[in-house]
Order: sequence, then structure tokens, then C-alpha cells
Amino acid sequence: MTRNTMTTKEVLVWMLLSVAALSGYLVLNHGPVWYNDGFQYVNVARNILAGHGAATSILHFDAEYNKMQLPAPMTTFPPGYPLVTAAFSLMGVELEYAAVLVSGLSLLFLIPVFIACARDLGIPPNGVRLMLCLFLTNQYVSQFSVSILTEQLFMVLALTAMWLFIRTEIKGPEWHYRGSLLLTAGLLVGLSCWVRYSGLFVLVFVIGFYGLSMIVNRSKRAVQSFLRVAVCLPVAGLCLARNIALAGTWKGGNEKVAINSVTATVWKFVISLSRLLFFGEDPYRSRINLVFIGTGIIIVLIVVIYTLATDKYRWKSILHDSPGAMLFGLVASYAVMMVYAGITTMISFGTRMFYPLLPELLLLLALVITRLVPDSSSLKWRSLSLVGIAAICASSLWLNANSLIVKPLYANYKQLITERFDEPTREGVPLATVLDRIIPRNSVIAAIDGQAMGYVLNRPTLSLVEKHFSTIDWTEVRVYETMRFYGAQYFLAFKGDAKDKQPSVLRESPFLAGLAEGRAPAWLKLLTSNSRILVYRLSGG
Repeated sequence: MTRNTMTTKEVLVWMLLSVAALSGYLVLNHGPVWYNDGFQYVNVARNILAGHGAATSILHFDAEYNKMQLPAPMTTFPPGYPLVTAAFSLMGVELEYAAVLVSGLSLLFLIPVFIACARDLGIPPNGVRLMLCLFLTNQYVSQFSVSILTEQLFMVLALTAMWLFIRTEIKGPEWHYRGSLLLTAGLLVGLSCWVRYSGLFVLVFVIGFYGLSMIVNRSKRAVQSFLRVAVCLPVAGLCLARNIALAGTWKGGNEKVAINSVTATVWKFVISLSRLLFFGEDPYRSRINLVFIGTGIIIVLIVVIYTLATDKYRWKSILHDSPGAMLFGLVASYAVMMVYAGITTMISFGTRMFYPLLPELLLLLALVITRLVPDSSSLKWRSLSLVGIAAICASSLWLNANSLIVKPLYANYKQLITERFDEPTREGVPLATVLDRIIPRNSVIAAIDGQAMGYVLNRPTLSLVEKHFSTIDWTEVRVYETMRFYGAQYFLAFKGDAKDKQPSVLRESPFLAGLAEGRAPAWLKLLTSNSRILVYRLSGG
């Protein structure tokens, strides 16, 4: 096994580079990256600090509406990330910045874990450096590491657990610290389920891997290893038990069934993986780089085929290597289960779903290249393979960097929402000022695009979501009954414009589309408006 000679000093340098990268990401993205889910996470953290538990004051998904209370316990998402965010805010950090700090620190801690994992896999130092460059310049890393989302925290939990599993496999069954590391890794797997439900995919693989090992080996040590790893079951089980208690199902109430095309979902998976590893979100910006990457991939494939044809032991060395097999098994099983979820559930299937496994994918790629590239005895083929690898990496670095600088993956969504409210009414007063005057702080509102609108206004909110995520049909009767039940007196209709595309729910509900255009029933009275938002009040309210 090739020894990794990266020193502690160099690891610290890479960590400092990651801090510099985080600063650059914040500048390029004009601050923290807001995504719709982020409004829920910070709102839940705020309710935790207020003593309401892991609950949301912004009802958006069916699971929370079905609880028929406000705030409602949040089960659509697990509560781990809001809990950590709330804990950080207790140190005097503002909630929004605490949420971003969790993501940033997760990236910082991930660097030494990545290097240690690469060392244990036998990846040469130059290979590790190259993978770190690809990682830190990746367009998705630049977004999620400064976002108010769960991806970065989940990523570091999953990678740390995988590193500990790999280390115990390399050190062997007699290693003194094997038991404690397996227990720690199992605990991390269980905790990952509190951050993202896809942690269950990691759990299924880990339990399957060590369960199969116990069955095959039939030894006392294998049983002990399985029992230590199985600590993930009660830890994750507590999260699922909470879901059952609050929503009546271990899924947390996410019962909307989807039947998406298998072919389309698999193809989307392939595209998502290629974008995540090589191209970034907008690969067509530079076609010449696509040619370089394609040429490089063809060259590397030719070299790999040659290597396998002349030295079959190379491939066996990967298949029979327990850490390598474990890494491949995790990536493959996670991908299969996520694709199945994309076919059968309402998740927003795409690159984001696979982003948490980016470090494992890069390590696996480096491991395969390390094992399959010819050694110095085949100088001609080795040189050819290095040319191919250089073409792939250089083009990938350029595409990701270019996409990041020219077209950030997500706009600052909170800023866009704030701009909506800052636009003046007919009287020339910013709408936000008018709303602060006429809507009491604790008054419940109903809104189109309600997660963002409710968060920015800081009011308890009934968010009217499109059918992709909900079984609710927002007819006039349903809107009226829902507002009456929760005591909502105000309705905010966002109509969209050239800057913000029209919300999907307007295309699905003629009633809501009418409200956005100013056509209201007798029970709603128009109070005020600007060019993008109309504000109604319940008649007699």
C-alpha cells in the first residue's frame, strides 16, 4: 500500500485553504445561499429556542397540515440540523449565521477526514491533492458549504463514519481500538438519520455489510462487530419513533405517492452524477472543455481496458480489497435506493440528492485510477493515462470555476423576497412598512410562496404549495376553510413577473390565479398591493 506522506502542516494548510474558499463562496454568492427548505430550518430552530420544540410556524407540507395545529411539530424533515443550529445560536450567534456556520464548519472538519480516509485507502499524496482541488472548486461545494441546508452536515457525518469503518478494516480484527471506533461510527450513522432521512440508506448498507460478515464468518468477533455497529439502530429508531408518535408513520407523514418514469429517473441520475463530478450545473458554456473531458475519459477507458486485459489481478485487487469494496458498496447501494426514491416519492430528484456522497465518489475515483493506471514498467501507457487524467481534471476545474463565477447555482432567495416587499405601493410606501403597520406580529397569514414570504415577514404562515409536494387541491372552499380553521385574517397573493417565474400553484388553481390578478370573492377584501404582491383581508375579520 502506498504511504500517504502528507504532513500535519500540509493538512492545516488545506484547512486554511478551505476557510479561504468559504470566504470566496460567500462573496460570489452575495452572502449565505438561501433555498426554500432553509426558511423551514431556521424557523424550526427559532421555535426550539422559544420552547415550542422542533416545530414549524410555517405550514407547507401535508404532514404538518395534518397535525392541525400551529406551530406544528416538524416531521417532513428530521430535526437534527435545526437542533444543532439552535445550539450554536446559544453561543450568541444570530440564528441565520448559526445555520451557515454549521455548514461552514462541516466543510472545514471534512478536509482532515477526507485526507485521513484517502491515506488509509492507499491513495498517493498527489492523488489526494488533486481530489481536494476538484472538491474545493466544485460548483456544488461552493453553494452548499455556505447554504442553510442539511447537505454539508450530513456529508461530514457520513464520511467520518465511513472513514472509521475503513480504518478498522485496515487495522484488522486484533486492533485494540477496533471496538470503540466501530461503536463511534455506528453512532454517527444513527445521527445522520436525524439530519437527513437518506441517512437510512447509509444505515441499511452498514447493517447489511456487517450482518453479512457475521453470517459468513460465524465468529465471536464478527458478532461483536455487528453489535457495536448496530448502535445506529436505536439512535435512528428514536427519530422514527418520534415520527410515529407525531405523524402516525415512521416516514414522518410523507405519504404522497409518485410514479415517475424509470427510464427518465435513471437518465436524470446519470446526468446528475456527471454534473456533480465533472461538468457543474451549466456544462454547455464551454463546448471545447466538453471535448477535452470526453477525450480524456476515452483515453482513460482505453488504458483501463488495456490494463485489465494484460493484468487481471489489478481488478481483483479492488474487488478483494475490503475497504475498497466497502466504499464501492456504500456508493452503489445509496445510489440504487435514492433512484428508487426518485421513482416512487415526491423528492426533488437531481444532483442535490447525490451531493452528500461527493467525497466518497472522488475517493472511489482516485482509488480506481490508482489501482488501474499502469506502473512505470509500462511507461507509454502510463504517460497516456496521465494525459487523459490531466485533460479531465483541468477541464472539470475550468467548467466548475467558470460556472461558479458567471452563474451561481442559486440566487440569494431571501434577498429576492425582501425586494418584493420593498417595492412601493400606490401610495409610494414600501409594502413591508405597510404590512408591519396593519398585520399584528402574531397574526396568522396565508400566502402563495408562503415559506419564503412567511419567514421574511416573521408571521405564522399557511403556505399554499403545488401538487408536486401535496395532495391538497387549493379551491376557493379549501382556502376559506383552512384560513378560518387557523384564524388567518390576511392572504398574500404573489403573482410573479419577469424576475420571478409564476408559482406552479397558480397554474394548478384557477382560484389562486384569480387572486393574483385581483379577482377576489366577496369574503376577501383587497387592502393594498404593489407590482408583485396583493394583500387581502378576510371580510369581517
